[in-house]
Amino acid sequence: MSSAHPGDLAHQLRQIWMGNLHPETTAEDVCNVVRGGMLINVKLMLDKHCAFVTFVDVTQAANFFQQASYQGIMIRGRRIKLGWAKPVFLSERIIDSLRKGATRNIYLGGIDPTFTEQKLRTDFSEFGEIEQVHIIKEKNTGFVNFTSLLNAVSAYERIQKNPSYSGYAIRFGKDRCSNPFRANSSRNAGNNSMPYPNMGFDSMMDQQQQQMMMMNNQPMEMPHHHLQHPAGMGVPQQPSHFQIL
Repeated sequence: MSSAHPGDLAHQLRQIWMGNLHPETTAEDVCNVVRGGMLINVKLMLDKHCAFVTFVDVTQAANFFQQASYQGIMIRGRRIKLGWAKPVFLSERIIDSLRKGATRNIYLGGIDPTFTEQKLRTDFSEFGEIEQVHIIKEKNTGFVNFTSLLNAVSAYERIQKNPSYSGYAIRFGKDRCSNPFRANSSRNAGNNSMPYPNMGFDSMMDQQQQQMMMMNNQPMEMPHHHLQHPAGMGVPQQPSHFQIL
């Protein structure tokens, strides 16, 4: 795909730039404060003190941006700057994986009591960068969260061929970033949440396809969100093109 209508790009704002990161920030740190929607990808660029998080749903991305901008979020003692990155279109592979229930999180049920978080990290790291590993010993369950949804899909497809995991329940778990936004992310306090839309992926895609059909017939303007663009925050503007994940 070499070009897109301006209206198309306006409806693909799902990637958020997070700046002013501490040089020791991890992907887990970032995911600890991102709330309200499933992520496709988390990418750190610590040499530039920033990260990019890409949401599945553009509405949930906008809601997170608005709520986080209003409340403020802190990571390792630094207040994080927010801005919109380049528009991102979803590839057919990602769309197909999402329809099948894929997330960044691999759930492992009934695992051997001797399994440790380090073992899971070692066994799964060959499939891609891991964001977080967690084991609930009393339930013999484990969770491996990747930074990339597609890496999680690869892990799901291939780990079942590993004899060490034969007979265990392996499926996709909930993306922890889809939990409701906490009232004060900088202090991890409060239970108030913003009313994020809770539509299924098919509904999201149907809505997106309808928008694309409309845009093929007439140009559409940028949505009038009360959100700040990176250029308005002193952040270098991204080139006027887009990505396909």
